[in-house]
Amino acid sequence: IRLSDNRLTGTLPSFSRQAGLTALDLSNNDLSGPIPTSFLAAVPPTQTLFLDLSDNVLTGTVSGNLTRFSDVTIYLRDNHFNGIDAALCTQSKWNEGDVGSFSCDGILCPAGTYSVIGRASSSGATCEACSLNSYYGGSTCGSSSATSLARPGVLSLLIFGVTFFMALAL
Repeated sequence: IRLSDNRLTGTLPSFSRQAGLTALDLSNNDLSGPIPTSFLAAVPPTQTLFLDLSDNVLTGTVSGNLTRFSDVTIYLRDNHFNGIDAALCTQSKWNEGDVGSFSCDGILCPAGTYSVIGRASSSGATCEACSLNSYYGGSTCGSSSATSLARPGVLSLLIFGVTFFMALAL
């Protein structure tokens, strides 16, 4: 399911009845609140998953309920997480082995740090110090990349509107 850049609001749905789900992209929306405890409850634990929940307003601790999955690629950067359940940090296959190499930093950089992808990675991304970041998973130092004008859909709409009204004025 790909629903990125749709200005979706409200809490993150649990998708607890979608047993065949293998990929879920809800990035660049305005979803808020914690990851539900029943999130992806019907998906078999042996399923390889791709999850992109980045650039929302998700809060709380990244839930240890996700430990039932052994092979996950998960993007959570630029939310308002204040922690990661320690059990997730031992999921060595997650994020193509980055959790095995970098522990929790392979899921999200801790508060007080940032990385261009919001986590450490074998591709060279590291969690760098930034006292301005109070949440886990920051991709910039001191400002959120999840601001409304930075979102492609909003910016495109703004450019279209300005161009349209300029054409009418001529």
